Amino acid sequence: MSLYDLNKAIDINPKNIKYLKRLVGLHTLYGNFGDCVMILQKCVNLEPKESIHKTELKNMEKLIIDYESIDEKMKKNDFKEAEEKIEKILKESTEFLSLKITYVKVLIENLKLLDAINYLVQKFTKDEKTDECDYLLALAFYYDGQ
Repeated sequence: MSLYDLNKAIDINPKNIKYLKRLVGLHTLYGNFGDCVMILQKCVNLEPKESIHKTELKNMEKLIIDYESIDEKMKKNDFKEAEEKIEKILKESTEFLSLKITYVKVLIENLKLLDAINYLVQKFTKDEKTDECDYLLALAFYYDGQ
C-alpha cells in the first residue's frame, strides 16, 4: 500500500490501528520519526490497554534521541563514533532507509570505501536504491580509484 493509499484509508477510518501501524512503518523507513511518534501516540490513545503501542512509542522516542546523537557526532566530524552508533542501531533493525544512507556516508567519510560499496550493493533492496544511493556508490568508487 502506498503512502497516498494509506492516508486515504485513514481518512475514511481514522481509528484503524492496522493502517496506522502500516503508516508508522512507511514513515520509519524514510526517517520521519516525528510523524511516527504522533501516529503511535494516537494508537496508544485509541487502545490504551495495548502495551505493544506503548513499547513501540518508547522505542521510537529512543530512536529519535539516538538519531540526534548521530547528527551531533557528524556535525563535529566525529565519524568513527557516528559509525559505531549507527551500526548498533542497524543491528537492531535494518528497516531505516535514511539511517542506512547516513551509514554509507559515514563509511565514506571514514575512508572505508570498500565497506561502503559492499554495503550499498548488498544491504539495499531494489526498492530502496535511490538517486542518492547511486551518487554515494559513484563517490565511493571515485575515491577508491584515487
